[in-house]
Amino acid sequence: MKFTTTTLTLILASISGSNAVLSPYVTCCEDNNGKYEIINGKDGQYGVCKKSKMRTDAKKFYKDNCDTPPPPPPLYHVFALNNCDKKVGADFELHTKEKGAYDKTVFIKKDHCKNIGMTDEETVSYTEFGSFVKDGQSSCENIIKGGNPECTKGIDSHSGKGLKLEGACVIKLC
Repeated sequence: MKFTTTTLTLILASISGSNAVLSPYVTCCEDNNGKYEIINGKDGQYGVCKKSKMRTDAKKFYKDNCDTPPPPPPLYHVFALNNCDKKVGADFELHTKEKGAYDKTVFIKKDHCKNIGMTDEETVSYTEFGSFVKDGQSSCENIIKGGNPECTKGIDSHSGKGLKLEGACVIKLC
């Protein structure tokens, strides 16, 4: 036992003398006012976080207190801009966690915009009818980075409020 403790102390001292990075389990424990300890169990050594006289397995403590879930996918508010020379229709394929995959069919007057809906997928697929373009795919990320085209007529989303929100994605149909 003394050999293991001495060896562990020497190893930890040599690590702390170098530019080694602490385990996220140790950092999590200490950041939450706990004390990280190494326990000698029947199957070998393992780490625990001791806080308020309670010992919790270091991995479980980390998962419960520090492990952040991945961020949700971005949500895009999709609009369609008809810049064709006549009224056109389009069928959009959208997806959200709540609704799953769903379609939205719209008819849009020349030079007008229409609120299509929400999607959590970057690429929006659509099929047009009544124009020379038949189908397409548009990347909302690329549209947003390039600057959304301006919709000034026919917005059916409370005077275009949705266009001012982060994630507005205006797809030109022609």
